[in-house]
Amino acid sequence: MREKFVFLQVGVPSRQDVEEYQDLVREVNGLVGRINAEFGALHWMPIRYINRSVDQPYLAALYAVADACLVSSTRDGMNLVALEYVACQEGRYGALVLSEFAGAASSLPGSFIHNPWNIGETAEVLYNALIASEEERRLKHRRNFEIVTRTGTADRWANLFIEELGKAYAASSAILAEKDPFGRAQAVELYAKTPDKRILFFDYDGTLTPLVKRPSFAKPSRELSAMIRKLAGHTNTFLYIVSGRDRAELSEWFSDPAIGLVAEHGMVVRHPDASDFQPMIEAPDLAWMETVKQIMGYVAERTPGSLVEVKTSSISFHYRECAAEFGERQANELRCTLTSRASTLPVDIITGKKVVEVRCKGVSKGAMVRKILYLLCVPPQTTQPPGSVQEVDAAIQALPGVGLVLCFGDDRTDEDMFEICNRLPTNRSFTVVVGHRKSCARFRMNTPLHVQRLVAALADLAPAPTDTAPGPEPAQDAAARTQQQELAAPPEPASAPPPPRRRTPMAALSPALIPSPRLGGREASDEAQLAHPAPKDLFGPPSP
Repeated sequence: MREKFVFLQVGVPSRQDVEEYQDLVREVNGLVGRINAEFGALHWMPIRYINRSVDQPYLAALYAVADACLVSSTRDGMNLVALEYVACQEGRYGALVLSEFAGAASSLPGSFIHNPWNIGETAEVLYNALIASEEERRLKHRRNFEIVTRTGTADRWANLFIEELGKAYAASSAILAEKDPFGRAQAVELYAKTPDKRILFFDYDGTLTPLVKRPSFAKPSRELSAMIRKLAGHTNTFLYIVSGRDRAELSEWFSDPAIGLVAEHGMVVRHPDASDFQPMIEAPDLAWMETVKQIMGYVAERTPGSLVEVKTSSISFHYRECAAEFGERQANELRCTLTSRASTLPVDIITGKKVVEVRCKGVSKGAMVRKILYLLCVPPQTTQPPGSVQEVDAAIQALPGVGLVLCFGDDRTDEDMFEICNRLPTNRSFTVVVGHRKSCARFRMNTPLHVQRLVAALADLAPAPTDTAPGPEPAQDAAARTQQQELAAPPEPASAPPPPRRRTPMAALSPALIPSPRLGGREASDEAQLAHPAPKDLFGPPSP
């Protein structure tokens, strides 16, 4: 191609007071001089170097007459030069030789793509662009020109952005409109009027406390711990914190034996007034943990801001501190790798908010909630366990002896709990999702702060035990008491004795006696259909 082309290099001066840029200018000037001296002739110089600022019309004229444009950046956000060149080439079909590291490379499919670090490849691609047929150049240019002048303009981008923003707002409004807000005042009134057992299920992260960047930062405050202890001590109230956290961490934070704890997404449970955790699965197979730990560790090393949390029977990959798009991309690749590598292992892969977790197959919050409900609903003298999940569901369907069930959660791992509680009578069982997301829960609360306020309001109540009907009073005793009341001053009212701290004893039943498979063999998802339409007049409008 010698003496058949001219390479025009426009070098606009920039940061002339910076020493590194001064060194760069001297290097470029030296390269241009050496190349022209070696290959140039009296009538032809291969490189024309313009080292000055050029105005927009002059630059557009250079774009318009150029047969090819070489963009060889090794790192670039978008590169407007490529877009400007395409816009100025209408009717000429110039070839765009574009670096694969330029942002525009992914949006201009009609370009000749090259790797600027590979000098041989760059030379070959540039040569092919210069000798390409007019038909090939025309087809490539047409694809780029369509994107630059029609589908990729600033006006169209702004209009699409506003349109998508409107769709997102409408979708968010629809999610909020399809669930009634869970009113605090009405919930407190219902709780206070219920003389039977009250069963409360609370997820921890994102429900009782806001989500934090690192799991260790989510320790409950003294006020929250005190409120939960006070509420768990109410007569006939059975409070469970159902979390994905490790049993040791939950036991340290909530040491009061009156608080029931479900750890590791339902793998183990410590019932109220019990001292030890009981496993969901007897002698689980945990041989898979080393394989999964290696896979997650490999991804974590290549994902700044991520961490791997190893629990007793599950492993979690947290990426809350990662860059948003990069973290999601790494998490998706991890899910794909785990799905292929762990397809033969006895595990379930679940996705939460900025976390990917692997746990034993068949373990879920819903299965544990089903078991707890059965233990609290069946008569204590029952010795014959049910033979199937259907029999368990039939036993708890009417909630015998239970006056109220409240279930709170915030992410996909809580959908199993919601599905179980939604099958119960809707006038006594209430599922509440915290935050603005699609869920099968029947009610919603906006933030963990609203849940904490509800817990505080319930804890301040002192539900009295069920009163017993007095027997008939003998006539002579009644007359004597009436005469005494007429002669004596009215006595000071005596304060009622405090109610007993613990209520109905938990039924002792081996964990292996209650089946706990996945719900219908499928994962709960954000697209799950709403079950049991919420009664519109039960709680009314939200409290201020």
